[in-house]
Amino acid sequence: MGSTAGLERFLAGIGRMGTDMKKLILVLILALLPGLSFAGSQEIRSVVGMAKVQGPTYATIFFDDFNRAEGGAVGGSWTSETDSAGPDLLSITDSALVWSGTATTAAGYVTKDVGANLIKYKVTKKIKFDTLTMSSTNSFNFLAVRTASSAVINLYAKASTISLNKLYVTINKEDSTLVTGLVDFAWVAGTVHDVELVVSTATTTDSNDGTVEVKIDGVSVYSMTGLDTYSKQGRVFRAGMQYADSALTKIITIDDFEILEAD
Repeated sequence: MGSTAGLERFLAGIGRMGTDMKKLILVLILALLPGLSFAGSQEIRSVVGMAKVQGPTYATIFFDDFNRAEGGAVGGSWTSETDSAGPDLLSITDSALVWSGTATTAAGYVTKDVGANLIKYKVTKKIKFDTLTMSSTNSFNFLAVRTASSAVINLYAKASTISLNKLYVTINKEDSTLVTGLVDFAWVAGTVHDVELVVSTATTTDSNDGTVEVKIDGVSVYSMTGLDTYSKQGRVFRAGMQYADSALTKIITIDDFEILEAD
């Protein structure tokens, strides 16, 4: 391109590029072409600003609304179903996945292996607890992400007394030690909560730029940055009731389970 005027005309079409490439090209232009007009440089800054606000885009790679025939077999395109703590803990009821029963180790869940390691992804689901009562300060795991063989991230509902009023997060780091977080969240019995887990793993084995964020009902309730999690990429996802610390009887409903991968 032979002039800055021609370059400025090019700016109008640059917004169609991918977010990361767009940022790189525009920053280089600003650095290398000090003669660019004020209007042209403002256009660049505007596009970079929009890219920062928009962030990555996500594409759905798995979704289950559980809208199918009722019964003890969950069905759908899940990789497997586990009811190791008792028969028929899981069922399809009223177009949703329902966990019900009494168990100390509440292993009733469905698993989806997406077949590839995900570096940037998010998981969304709707969850409802019919009762919040547990014994003492126990907890249960309602969302798990794993590599092909080991844990990556777990989300728990936890009680500080006998009522579920906390969100407990465990994150498996590069050296397999855990980062844990415990934050206040008032789960409401009989109310559907929208849960969203957003993950970006570290970019190299020596990097500490991994991030994790949990949103509930559209509000960020937990976030962690500076994580060395390069090899802890998501591949296996579980929905249901994976583990409880004490005997309990309750009904948990899960709906609209979705896995999305970022560009």
